[in-house]
Amino acid sequence: MSRTIRTLLAVVALAGSTPALAQDLVDTTTPHTETSVKVMIQGAKDALSEMTGADQAVGKNLDSAERAGDASGAECIRDRYSKISALIAVSSRAQTDMNTALASKQDARADHEYRKIQVALTKARQFRAEALACQGEGAVADGQTQVTVSANLGTTDDTQGLGVSDGVVGIDPPRTTPFN
Repeated sequence: MSRTIRTLLAVVALAGSTPALAQDLVDTTTPHTETSVKVMIQGAKDALSEMTGADQAVGKNLDSAERAGDASGAECIRDRYSKISALIAVSSRAQTDMNTALASKQDARADHEYRKIQVALTKARQFRAEALACQGEGAVADGQTQVTVSANLGTTDDTQGLGVSDGVVGIDPPRTTPFN
């Protein structure tokens, strides 16, 4: 009976110490780095001005494509132009929300809005590059692939003479698999 009581006491002691060990394992030494207020405000202004510049540049490209009569190029550029304009609208709203969050000391919300603006800037850069690629020779619209193939096939057929008829080799492979 003494052995049963000792075992029971050992189990209770171990069960009581487990949460304490788990609590000691929490890492509180890693500081949370947030973007400073000045960096967020200036970064949002810079991003919006860059997106506005991209919007103006793509608008000029669209005008020149329309004047040149390049219907497919103009459509390709127009698609990117509308996406950049939408990103500017989203970023403007995010900047307003960020400033409101900063004024009310909601740092996590402000950081979220700042990151939204930075993602929009990245996408605007991508759409500007795509709009520039829409101009020129060989430009294709989104979702299309253009392939030019030139074949120099002679009269000889290289597939003859392999010694295999109808794909049958005549010997079955052993019953093995790499998934054993």
